[in-house]
Amino acid sequence: MIGLVSRLNNMSTGQVVAIWIVVAVILGIGAVAFIQNRDTGESAAEVELEEGQQLVQVVRGDLVNQITSSGSVVFPNRQEVSFGLAGTIGEILVSEGDSVTAGQELARLDATTVTNLERDLAQADADLQRSRETLEELMEPPTALEVVEAEAAIAKAELAVQNAQEALQEIEDPFTQEEIDEALADVTSAEEALAEAREDVQATIDEHAEKVQAAVDALDEVKAAYQEVVTNFLGQTLTEADYRLSPGEFFTAYGIDLNTFFSDVQLEDAVTSVLPLTPGPQSELDDPETPWDEFTVYRWIALYPGAIYGNCDGISTAPQDVCVLQDMERVWSKVDAAQDAVDTAWDNAEKAEDNANKAVDSAEDALESAEERLEEVYVTSDNLEVQVKVHDVAVAKAKLDDARVKLDELDDAPDETTVSLRQAQIAANEASLTLAKEQLQLVTLVAPFAGQVSAVHMGAGDTLNANAANNAVLEIVDTTVAEVDARLDEIDVLNVQVGAEVVVELDGLPGAGLPGVVREISQTGENQQGVVTYPIQISLQTPPLLQLREGLSATANIVLQQESDVLLIPVTSIAGTVAQPTVLVSVDGDVMERAVALGASDGFWMVVTEGVSEGDSLVSTGGVGDAPNFGNTARLGGLGGLGGPAGLGGGAGNLTPEQRQALREQFRQAGGFGGQGAGAGGGQRGQRGQGAGQ
Repeated sequence: MIGLVSRLNNMSTGQVVAIWIVVAVILGIGAVAFIQNRDTGESAAEVELEEGQQLVQVVRGDLVNQITSSGSVVFPNRQEVSFGLAGTIGEILVSEGDSVTAGQELARLDATTVTNLERDLAQADADLQRSRETLEELMEPPTALEVVEAEAAIAKAELAVQNAQEALQEIEDPFTQEEIDEALADVTSAEEALAEAREDVQATIDEHAEKVQAAVDALDEVKAAYQEVVTNFLGQTLTEADYRLSPGEFFTAYGIDLNTFFSDVQLEDAVTSVLPLTPGPQSELDDPETPWDEFTVYRWIALYPGAIYGNCDGISTAPQDVCVLQDMERVWSKVDAAQDAVDTAWDNAEKAEDNANKAVDSAEDALESAEERLEEVYVTSDNLEVQVKVHDVAVAKAKLDDARVKLDELDDAPDETTVSLRQAQIAANEASLTLAKEQLQLVTLVAPFAGQVSAVHMGAGDTLNANAANNAVLEIVDTTVAEVDARLDEIDVLNVQVGAEVVVELDGLPGAGLPGVVREISQTGENQQGVVTYPIQISLQTPPLLQLREGLSATANIVLQQESDVLLIPVTSIAGTVAQPTVLVSVDGDVMERAVALGASDGFWMVVTEGVSEGDSLVSTGGVGDAPNFGNTARLGGLGGLGGPAGLGGGAGNLTPEQRQALREQFRQAGGFGGQGAGAGGGQRGQRGQGAGQ
């Protein structure tokens, strides 16, 4: 009883009201059964019932154990559709809320975008044809005519070279051809030497830049070590000029007398008394006018266990003693050496660059001299015809070289690398052509499936940028596939499995239940103000002509267990123990105890498999949960077992029309149940179930 009260306290007001309504129904059924027994000849006076007891009948019906959850209708199949390429939208052919069929045109790009895509397609096709022709020419073997023509071209070029050379020799000139060729060769050599010299300048700069950087890095490292020593003794940050001073010069520059600086003379009695590391005096001891930190110096003097000397020259020191000047000189010597190394690296770099630039200057001078010599040869001859003949010879030789190369190409097989490159180019052109065709097909946006336009994001004239080509133009939902998004509490979720049958009732469609199946149960609960719930998705089977709308409020009755055509008795009529349950049967005015075998229960009704028969009259306490051994057989999830026509409870199917009308009146006065009776899953007022007695 305590467990039941606790469950009632955790229920909503509607659930509690529904439970007490069921109690009223049970009492009404008992009263009807009593009237029925009286009409058959049994006298109520013959059965002596204690206070709070009543007679109820064993009825045959269906036991449905279910739970109820509220949610809303959603359409899970939805898709954002887009053109998938850059361009400008020409027109949108549908509006929000329109129904569309699969493949129906939804939008088109503008004429300019289509024209550009057609141009790209034509260009891609032309490029592919050109690359194929190039490969075919490469792979075809030379014909006999081509070989003969190449050989004839060589012979013709050789004759042209010979004629040009003879024509040049026939011209009188103080300079021989050998001298002219030599002057030309000198100019070429001078140009090559100048190019190499300029390359050497850059190489020299790069090489010495690395060396200078390495020296600078080494200097920075020893500077850091030197700064660490100065910080340790003086608490002072060095300037760049300080690194150029030896420790002796450093102390002189700052007016530090090492003979007294690290001695007790520095400490006054008042300072000595506060030095045991108390946090207050440190800022008072430091003189902001000096670059060093007096507190660091005082700490050495007052706290160092050994002796500290500014300068240990001529002093015999112990191993634990500290010599400030000598320690700083030891590290500074490395700084000085590293600084020298940096200076040396810079000097070497400057010298190397100067030498390289001198080589460039020399090469430029040599080129200038060679060009002057060549000009002197031409000018001295004072014969333009000589120059023309020289060029004629050069051209004839170049043509001869080309003719020989072409003949060699005819004789040689195609190079594998060249063939591979041509084939790769063809593959790339084919891919470009395929892409161009696909993009041209995308100028019209079509529906991927039949459904309804749920949103239109863009309009005519809107631009799809290249970096946002996948921007959604509109959204389509499939309204033929509906689901209910609902929630279960952490107790109910343990009893529900994926695939469980569900009857879904819509607030906007009273009196009709839609079949469904639990499709998914979340593995993670959500905690809101201490209440843990688990989201579930329920697939709906909707009639072909029923058009649902997203967001409709829905109540899902999830069937946990169902037994059909079984004998049912109220749990309040059960006595005995769990091991041996019994009931009190009224037979001919006498009350007898019988052992029974029990089956499933929904918390209010219990299946009985042995011990009683349909129509037997049982003694019931009439209260909810008065049988503690049986009242919690199933979780108190609602009002299963109170089905039957017109919302009547289990067993009502055996009543006369007058008795049915009386019970309907009781339901009406108690607040009423709708449709097919209160199911075992919700206990919410006005819900419909699949209770016993249907």
